[in-house]
Amino acid sequence: MAEALAERIAFMRVILEDLEQDIASHGATEEFSQTPAIVYVRERPAVRIYNQVVKNFAAVSKQFVDLLPPYAKDQTDELMEFVKRRAR
Repeated sequence: MAEALAERIAFMRVILEDLEQDIASHGATEEFSQTPAIVYVRERPAVRIYNQVVKNFAAVSKQFVDLLPPYAKDQTDELMEFVKRRAR
């Protein structure tokens, strides 16, 4: 189980890094129009995907940490604080 969670965490980290680059390059919003007369600004789909993956990343990371023995959990507090800050 731990190995599967670690693989999932690694995969999500790569996805997050790719999305971060995309958002940094293209911004968080875009102009959108379904008709030529009406144009509005909307959140880019990459931002929505990023937000969902961050939540999943935090949840899976917590599952992973919960598998650690009690003495190791004390050493992961800093990691979990970082994950929680990134998920906001």
